[in-house]
Amino acid sequence: MKYVKLDKEEFALKKQDINLEQEVMKETSEVHENHFAMVENFVEKYMPIRIQSQLSETLRALLSPAMIDKLDEFEEGAFAKFHARILEDDGIPALIGQMRKIKFEIDTIYDVKYKGLK
Repeated sequence: MKYVKLDKEEFALKKQDINLEQEVMKETSEVHENHFAMVENFVEKYMPIRIQSQLSETLRALLSPAMIDKLDEFEEGAFAKFHARILEDDGIPALIGQMRKIKFEIDTIYDVKYKGLK
C-alpha cells in the first residue's frame, strides 16, 4: 500500500468534500426513510379499507337482498374501526411489528406441539 502525504490545504479540501458527501448521503437516507414510513403507514391504514370495499362490491353482486342487509351491518362496524384507526394514527407505522406477530402466530399454529389457542 502506498501512502501519500497531503499538504494542509489539500487535506482540508478532501475533508470538506468527504463531509459534504456524508451530508448528502445522510439527507438521502432520511428522505428514503420518510418515504418508506409513509408507504408503510398507507399500507397499514388505508389498504384494509380498499380491500374491504372490493370484497363488499363483489359480495353485493352475488348476495341476496337479505344477505346484503347483513353485509351492510358488518360494513358499518368494519369501516368504523378502519376510520377510528386512521383518526388515532400517530404517523408511526407498526406494520413490521404486526407482521412479526402474524408470523409468530402462524409458526405457533404449525408447531407440532401446538395444542390450540389459550
